[in-house]
Amino acid sequence: MAENGASDVWAKLLRQLGDDKIDFVVIGGAALALHGLPRTTLDVDIVVPARALDDLFRALQDQLALATDQAAMRGLAATPDLAIGQCLSFHAPGGADVLDVFLESAAVMSELLADAELVQMGGVAVPVASLARLRAMKLAIARPIDLADVQMIDELTALLDAK
Repeated sequence: MAENGASDVWAKLLRQLGDDKIDFVVIGGAALALHGLPRTTLDVDIVVPARALDDLFRALQDQLALATDQAAMRGLAATPDLAIGQCLSFHAPGGADVLDVFLESAAVMSELLADAELVQMGGVAVPVASLARLRAMKLAIARPIDLADVQMIDELTALLDAK
């Protein structure tokens, strides 16, 4: 991914999560770009364990001053199982979304982390979902852009396997 303003913002966000010891894995278009595929995206998508909900709000809202229209979700921190499967979007005040957070169970998070790859982004080593995991996610969602992403993943995998 080319170094630009967006990737600098993403690196700052992800560095904060790492500094706060919040487990996360980058998924979606940003993950594809970090794997070297030519994919543009306007935000970064991450998966976080639902049990980290309060820490997530502390890092993003309290420390980085990001805003969300779903601030009431912070109330689920005491019962994180109710937050599993939910998505939160964060943005700079008055700006576009820069981060989508998908909340998952500890078991799903462990699976994602087990085969994630550490990739450098703006001087920060970030865990990125494996190509195989991204392919499965994209097939499950199956929007036209996701199916195009699957084709790119298959082409890259074939090239890597041929080496």
